[in-house]
Amino acid sequence: EASLRLVPASKSETLRALAISAAFGVPAEIHGPALNDDTEVFVRAIEALGVSVDRDGNTWRIFPPPEGLKAPNEPIDMREGATGFRILGAMSCLISGTLRLTGAPRLQERPHQELKDALGLHGNAWPIEIECGTRPLVGSTSLERSSQFATGFLIAGAAEIYRGRREIYELKFEGGEARSLSYLKLTLEMLEEAGIGYEKGERSVKLFLKDKKKRFLFPIEKDASSLAFFEVYARRWGLLTFFEGMKKQGDSIFPDLLDQLLSGETEVSLAHHPDLAPPLWAAAALFRKRLVIKDCPQLHLKESDRAALLVEAAVALGASGTVLEDGFEVDFSRSEEHTSELQSH
Repeated sequence: EASLRLVPASKSETLRALAISAAFGVPAEIHGPALNDDTEVFVRAIEALGVSVDRDGNTWRIFPPPEGLKAPNEPIDMREGATGFRILGAMSCLISGTLRLTGAPRLQERPHQELKDALGLHGNAWPIEIECGTRPLVGSTSLERSSQFATGFLIAGAAEIYRGRREIYELKFEGGEARSLSYLKLTLEMLEEAGIGYEKGERSVKLFLKDKKKRFLFPIEKDASSLAFFEVYARRWGLLTFFEGMKKQGDSIFPDLLDQLLSGETEVSLAHHPDLAPPLWAAAALFRKRLVIKDCPQLHLKESDRAALLVEAAVALGASGTVLEDGFEVDFSRSEEHTSELQSH
């Protein structure tokens, strides 16, 4: 129980809760929010749009402005927060004025073309400028590089339904392999908590109003990808699982993936769970296993190239490793006890 208090809350849930309240224009209580740079940056971003955030210990109360969201005169700095940047860009259909967004060099390097195409933006100049409300909300997007674009469009489309601008919103998914679907599932579940129903097709999602609420309540779970490190050590020492009762986050699949690795299946597909690569790496190191992460090119597109960093760390510990186009391979099965200084990123 004391160990669990060290595990951070889910950033993914916290960002979505903040965005849904701001976009829908409905007050919300967030219990147990994640406290990190990305959520702090996103709070400041929506505050710049006129939202009030009252922080009372472990509870945040969100009060959107009655007159609607309005872009500030100065650019909003999203730093390295790609999720917040992409959601806020999609929400521009709900904002008045000219929205200017900027960010850290790494954020600017990451792929955003799906959002730019939807907003009719050209070139690579930063800050980006969005003339809000001048284009209809996009009806299709790709899931090939990230599900965050779809998450932003779904929140914006659901908000338009809630505000009475449309009865349904349908988002179609264009060709190419879909990735990170667990995060898209989380978005839909949290929209459902806010009163939005959905129908999933093979390559589309249709949203509609089920229940209009005067206030939202979002209890935030522990972050599954952080909890996964505790699960590795629990398994090593024969303790009970830390994932009991975890249900919303797709990364709560981690105990199954850990079973797969420990049973000798060394190749693990993380197409929909890129954040589970580091704890699986830790499991391979602790149990002296070979691990091949595949179907996860997103690892190269995070705040840093996680695949390269994990291989670098494995080699520093005396293991072998190779960076792959869609992941990485590390082999601790023949490594000896080794002490080395690692550089954190």
